[in-house]
Amino acid sequence: VGHLNPLGTFGRELARRGHRVSVVSTPGAGPWADRAGLGFLPVGAAEHADGSLAAALARLAGLAGARALLFTTRVLLTQNEVVLRDG
Repeated sequence: VGHLNPLGTFGRELARRGHRVSVVSTPGAGPWADRAGLGFLPVGAAEHADGSLAAALARLAGLAGARALLFTTRVLLTQNEVVLRDG
């Protein structure tokens, strides 16, 4: 969620200036977008069922070094493919 907090501030400022702002992300980010007062467009529902982010973070916590980097790279690759497909 570290990247969402600064984006929320930026998004709210854009909305204050009259822009329509929507977050495009996996379903788990929906409640965050609602709390931030921003629109939300879910992508990757099939790949990111409820709890999938927590499971991925738990798995990452058990990795280190090159294995952690490889795991993170695979997660980001999948995430980008989903956004390009559904977004």
